[in-house]
Amino acid sequence: MSFGATGLVIPIIERVKRGKNVIVFCESDNQAVDIYNLSISLAPLFADASVSPIIINYDGYEPFTDIMPVPEYLTKKIEALSELVRDKKYNVVIVSVKTMVNRTIPIEVLKGNILQLSVGLRISQKDIINRLIDAGYLREGVVDMKGRFSLRGEILDVFAMHQRAPARIIFFGDRIERIRLFDIETQRGFKDISGYTILPINEFILNDEFKRNTIENIKYVASENGIPSNELKRYIEELDVSFSLNLKNYYLPFMYNYKCASVLDYIKYHFGDAGSIEMLSSSRERIASDLIDYYDQIQSNYEVLRQTEKIICPMNTLIVEKSAIDSVVGLSGEDYVETEIPDIEGLLSKFRLYLKKKSDVSLVDIRVELNAIIRKYKKVIFFYKSDRERSIFIEILSLMGIGFSEELVDDPAVILRMGDIREATVIQGIIFIPLSVIVQERRVYEYDESVYDRIKAIKLKFSEIKIGDYVVHKDFGIGIYRGLKKIAAESGVQDFILIEYKDDRLLYLPALNIDLISKYETGAGKSPAISTLGKDDWQRRKIKIKEELLKFASEILRIKAERKMVKKVPIKEPDEMYEKFLSGFEYIETPDQLRCIEEVKRDLMSDFPMERIICGDVGFGKTEIIMRAAFMVAGSGYQVAILVPTTILAEQHYNNFKRRFYDFPFRVEMLSRFVSAGEQTRIIKDIREGRVDIVIGTHKILMGNLQFKNLRLLVIDEEQKFGVEQKELLKKQFPDIDILVTTATPIPRTLHMGFSGLLDLSILSTPPEGRIPVRTILSRFDEEVIRNAIYKEIKRSGQVFFVHPRINGINNVAKQLGSLLNGLRVATVHGRMSSETIENVMHDFYERRYDVLVSTNIIGSGLDFQNVNTIIVNGADLFGLAELYQLRGRVGRGRLNGYAYFLFPSLSNVPADIKKKMDILYRHQGLGAGFNIASEDLELRGAGELLGRKQAGFIDGIGFDLYQELLDDAISEIQGVEPKKRIEPDIKLDMPVFIPDSYIDDVVVRLNFYHRFSMARNEYAIEELLNELRDRFGEYPSEVQNLSRLSGIKSIAREMGIRSIYQYRQSFSFMFDSAIAIAPERIISFLEKYSGIARITPDSKLIIKNDEDIDVFVFLKEWMDRFRELFVANSV
Repeated sequence: MSFGATGLVIPIIERVKRGKNVIVFCESDNQAVDIYNLSISLAPLFADASVSPIIINYDGYEPFTDIMPVPEYLTKKIEALSELVRDKKYNVVIVSVKTMVNRTIPIEVLKGNILQLSVGLRISQKDIINRLIDAGYLREGVVDMKGRFSLRGEILDVFAMHQRAPARIIFFGDRIERIRLFDIETQRGFKDISGYTILPINEFILNDEFKRNTIENIKYVASENGIPSNELKRYIEELDVSFSLNLKNYYLPFMYNYKCASVLDYIKYHFGDAGSIEMLSSSRERIASDLIDYYDQIQSNYEVLRQTEKIICPMNTLIVEKSAIDSVVGLSGEDYVETEIPDIEGLLSKFRLYLKKKSDVSLVDIRVELNAIIRKYKKVIFFYKSDRERSIFIEILSLMGIGFSEELVDDPAVILRMGDIREATVIQGIIFIPLSVIVQERRVYEYDESVYDRIKAIKLKFSEIKIGDYVVHKDFGIGIYRGLKKIAAESGVQDFILIEYKDDRLLYLPALNIDLISKYETGAGKSPAISTLGKDDWQRRKIKIKEELLKFASEILRIKAERKMVKKVPIKEPDEMYEKFLSGFEYIETPDQLRCIEEVKRDLMSDFPMERIICGDVGFGKTEIIMRAAFMVAGSGYQVAILVPTTILAEQHYNNFKRRFYDFPFRVEMLSRFVSAGEQTRIIKDIREGRVDIVIGTHKILMGNLQFKNLRLLVIDEEQKFGVEQKELLKKQFPDIDILVTTATPIPRTLHMGFSGLLDLSILSTPPEGRIPVRTILSRFDEEVIRNAIYKEIKRSGQVFFVHPRINGINNVAKQLGSLLNGLRVATVHGRMSSETIENVMHDFYERRYDVLVSTNIIGSGLDFQNVNTIIVNGADLFGLAELYQLRGRVGRGRLNGYAYFLFPSLSNVPADIKKKMDILYRHQGLGAGFNIASEDLELRGAGELLGRKQAGFIDGIGFDLYQELLDDAISEIQGVEPKKRIEPDIKLDMPVFIPDSYIDDVVVRLNFYHRFSMARNEYAIEELLNELRDRFGEYPSEVQNLSRLSGIKSIAREMGIRSIYQYRQSFSFMFDSAIAIAPERIISFLEKYSGIARITPDSKLIIKNDEDIDVFVFLKEWMDRFRELFVANSV
């Protein structure tokens, strides 16, 4: 019998039928979600009354610690509380035990800070902006994430924390004329709506009154605790400079003068009459026990914090008294309906096998099983969550001739309903079965185009250029961007990009030619040598690098071409043994996993060798894909080799493979230093003779004395840890085998090669079910924070990584920790140790002979230490953003909460780049954040490691963007495709051509539009840009209209090979590129035809007079169309 979520649902429904409001106390948020889904799904079956439930979730805050609420969880909590204080009525409130304990924003404060905007509402922009700032929203040039707003004239963009899309609010004076949702990627509107609600970002309202309250209460507490006035003054100044960054949750009572509300206050406010409330709990005994543990932990946190923090609120002003919680939980009922888990595995397995088109399962077999269940129970109700589940099941029922209804009727016995339940259950003689366990909705092999588009954007996104950044001009080399400047010349006003070169010389580049420059990026953090204007050093450097890239690309493509010419025998179709192997997977596959598995399977069964890379977030299931590929290949009688970067990772893979392959006739072996010399000799001999099916190892797999009898699949795990030279050597060594490589995070170069067709790319971007996001804590360096974090992990029998940024001083840090952590076992590893020492220490740590491992970031590879769920990174400001993300991924890989502490020298008065890094880390705590971080952190992650030293040197010399462009040219040239000569026409017309500051005030956004206009290749693209401008910024002025039309002229000129177009009053000069072949007789004929209008100057410029009073752009288009008469061939 089960008395969990399902057993509570009927009592909830019965109370609602009697007109009662119900509070349900749960042990966890997961249980609360189950009760919520079951209440909605089952209520229509047992009651006429409407059951309207709401969950108030736990926000993740651990009182009196630096562990702040998880942003996503806090948003959900605030949304639920706001629902309770608004007009919407709920009759069931479901709340977990921890949620009840922490006090929150006062009811009246929250009510007063819910901003409801609607079409026709009269409200000033100033009022809205002030309220947004008070609610914690930040003003930016472009709204591309939640919690941001932007103002452009009569247009306000805002992305509320709880909304799925941002809104564009268009004003006419102080009246809202229109509200339109827009896409953050394209910034284009897509749907008109009548209203948009904005909730506070967190529980702190940052208006003057509440800031003043906070400071006054802090001063009072400081005086009570004897804090020196100079220290308090400095503290208050820091707080005042960056209020939102320096606020701690235990300051919440200070802000609201000790009048914080409890969650129970909100529930009672919503329900009103206390006499109409009944309470239920999943288990009074377990909740009471959990409360004791939680309050003990809070008390401990409070005592620890008081030792280091003198400014702290009284405990009972932030935490509800335990006796108050005990009293309400004690009054709750434990009214259960008995339920049972039915034994229907026979039916489910036959359904699954049938849907997988297994010939040994027929509809007759399924009908026999289903009819037996129908006879046993009063009614059989199947729940579907999607139209696909519904349509598949209806088709099967129809083929079997079994009647069903989608209405609640007595006959037939089979009912089909929409609903969300996790497992089959029986209540009061009725069996409920979720179709998700039969149809298995996750087995849909479709590309998520939005994910692929988002990842492409990582490569294609125009990098923001800030004043002082190094930039690369394709023709003049590396300089320093000095800003955007408007210059009035004879040809009209234009924006020019100022680039400083050696000896303080300035280049004025028309903004429309911005595509000639790119931000200098190498990932090595180096300051490049500035180029000299007027010298040919830069061109010589480009030519030399292009020659080397031709050799590099030629070798890559030669190997690829040779592999494509090789035919192989496809592996056989996986059989029942493979299906049994799949059943050993403990988790539910993600859609991305299933798609990747199908892509790998398709490659393995093709006639040509596979070369595929799987690019995915840490812990997203790459190992399972490797295992399935290995099983398919071994099942076809071939051998598999798995290459990993470290011995400890080899041992982890070996243990996992041995466990999964235990019941199958395949031999798995490992080659590493952890295997004795004698055992290695035996394994190598058995591999040569074909008695080993799967071998896992480090570089020993590359040894010349290792020979395979019939190697078919080579897996390179953690691809980013191997150099290009090593990987290409393997391809030479094994030209006819399938190659599968994995990488942990989306590396720009890898993605570029994938989208360029140099390799096949599979993306894993969705997290496994049940994976818990790692909690991110930003803190200044503090011994008490460190000690508390480590002891907290040790208390739950875990281990801890402590990462230090430098080898110098790491031993002193380890000693300091040893003194701080009396009795705990501390070990150290870093890159200057021998590989044998490193691996021995890591092995001992893996075997739990140490409690804390102090290391550099060498632990950032794909090690899977299930017992390590806390990582502390010291000097986080010295690590790159991607490095910190990788380190965070080392913990929280099991079912326990993972904690990542990033320690900074200070949390206030930090440089802008460090503050941005902190903000990104805090915001992106969710699962699958790797792609979001990659899109915000476009810097390369160690070019030398990814490309080899030689290629990295090229990138240092010319920057990553130009490197990619030259590499593309080299690949095209080798493939026999003449690279198209890139011509950027210089056009000067007597008219203002620019984007006014008054239209777009953000310089970065303006530069972005200049870039996009310069890249527009046809009239449709230009028209779309104008539509976007109108959508985002309102009607554009004449100067922007001129810019768009000039862009169109430039596009035609580029296509025709025209290098320049200059206007001299009523005449226009055209200079063609020297590569354009124009026959002399054509020129003569053209000049005769247009005598008096057209002429050629001695310096080969074609001059056209505009005697007609017609539009300049119309005139230019007409004449460029006539120029086509001149062309014999265009070699551009």
